[in-house]
Amino acid sequence: MRILALLPLLALAPGCHNACQKLCDDIYEYGQECGFEPTKDDLKACYDAEASSEQTRDKRAQCRMNAADLREEWECQDLIPYFDPPEEDSAGGDAWLDLLEAMSDSGGAP
Repeated sequence: MRILALLPLLALAPGCHNACQKLCDDIYEYGQECGFEPTKDDLKACYDAEASSEQTRDKRAQCRMNAADLREEWECQDLIPYFDPPEEDSAGGDAWLDLLEAMSDSGGAP
């Protein structure tokens, strides 16, 4: 009987994500903490891009390292170009992909 009581909670549980999709979650949460207003559409675009990308062992390791360093290496002001781009250059979810690429290229530092 107790198992039946847990079924609604299981329906709300997030799906499985790879390490890079987990980084999408971390960026979304950190953006909110910094006062930005990331959208669920941005998050979904990030998930989709990271689901279709080639997930090598090195790529997963890089994403795990970047997730661990996100708050230590990146200050809120470093996120401005990715969360609050100029109106004429508003890229939405693409800006997040640029952030993921910037993190990978720099080894996690801005």
